[in-house]
Amino acid sequence: MAASCVYIIVVLTLYCLIFINSSSNWTLSNFFRSICTAFFTSYQSRTTSTNRAGSSNPSEPIAGSTTPMEFPQKTDPIDNQNSRLTLQLQFST
Repeated sequence: MAASCVYIIVVLTLYCLIFINSSSNWTLSNFFRSICTAFFTSYQSRTTSTNRAGSSNPSEPIAGSTTPMEFPQKTDPIDNQNSRLTLQLQFST
């Protein structure tokens, strides 16, 4: 059953390719490019995560949320050096 469905889809695709090529200026590469673009956009829209508010932008805060999305990073160079030194001492013992 599945093999016959695949066969029908392939035959219909080839028929459409021949019909499109004979009736317009399309080429096979343009046809396959448009098919791949359509599949990629549908795949991308399905895999994009959405938050509770329905927005697909992950940097937008969730509606009603009180916690910040990103925590501030420490930029003090002394703290960075001390943490590196502590890490090296832990591995050396």
